Amino acid sequence: MRLSRQNLVKALAIGMLLMFFLPVIAIANSEMDELNKLMKDVTEKRSTPDQLRDFEEKLIDNYGHAVPPDTIKRLVKEFTPGEALAIVACMRVVEKTNDEIINMRKSGMECDKISEKLNVNLENIIKRIKAFRRMGC
Repeated sequence: MRLSRQNLVKALAIGMLLMFFLPVIAIANSEMDELNKLMKDVTEKRSTPDQLRDFEEKLIDNYGHAVPPDTIKRLVKEFTPGEALAIVACMRVVEKTNDEIINMRKSGMECDKISEKLNVNLENIIKRIKAFRRMGC
């Protein structure tokens, strides 16, 4: 069976696309996996009311200059600690503290889709979360 020149070009084009886009998809998935793991770890370490109160205070101390403390308190009450931290980090990166980001998350939108919609690199959010954790938070 011989391929026509046109079919051969199509097959090569599809192969090239897959070769370039599959690694991009894999990186995006690994970033989302990493973010989910970080959020889970943060949440697991804040299981008592005292730990949650301490977490909220540290979040306000570190991000209260960029995200209003009342917003941070609301996030800690409405979301898991890991989700609250991810939302605050996202707000800090995009320099927006309005309800848009909160409403996207409440609607069930995952962090990767939120960052995509806001034109933010998910890696920047992950870096902020890691930095927060390195400070002993």
